[in-house]
Amino acid sequence: MSGHDCGYGFTAGVTLTTTPTTTIGVGYRSQINQKIDGTATASIFSNPASTTINLPGTVSVGLRQRLTPQLTGLATVEWTNWSRIGTSAVSAGPILSTTIPFQYKDGWFFSVGAEYMMTQALKLRAGVGYEKSPITDDVRIPLLPDNDRYWIAVGGSYQWSPKLSFDLAYSHLFVKDTPINVVAGNPSFTGVGYVGSVDSHVDIISVAMHYRWDNPPAPEPKKGYFKAK
Repeated sequence: MSGHDCGYGFTAGVTLTTTPTTTIGVGYRSQINQKIDGTATASIFSNPASTTINLPGTVSVGLRQRLTPQLTGLATVEWTNWSRIGTSAVSAGPILSTTIPFQYKDGWFFSVGAEYMMTQALKLRAGVGYEKSPITDDVRIPLLPDNDRYWIAVGGSYQWSPKLSFDLAYSHLFVKDTPINVVAGNPSFTGVGYVGSVDSHVDIISVAMHYRWDNPPAPEPKKGYFKAK
């Protein structure tokens, strides 16, 4: 089966500065329902097909805690509502209509890290994370052999000018050894079993450029005593 669709959603967030050294951010990315239209093909049959996939919403909470003038601690918790995807029914005529039994659990992500200000222009970052996959051993299939994983990440930011800055980051994901058992009890089992395993890892390189169109706010003057001459 192949198909396409355009979906829409929204993001929202709020930042709370609870103390002069503590910042908490809360973000939400809305769920999106994809109405996919395409074609289903099997052997000599080919029919127009359609299905709806209910993609999840995400809630994240982040913490920045300045520990020293140069060192800041970071932490994140993120929840993704993958359980809403459920089972998608594919409508493709009397012969090719079927179901896609995703049946995922909700996903979780936890991370901690630190940011160190080497100079006024250069900031370095590093962190570790753990991600709980929504795909369990009971429902996993070869098309998407996802599993729990550990993250390590390093990166930095360089302030080229008051308006222009650059970011560079590298992440490596250690994915757990992933068994695949499409046997009785797996919702995708159709009478022919499939048993295997997957060994995988992921590398992510990110590059970003930020440019401010407005003028950065002037630094606040230091408080002190002034003597008149």
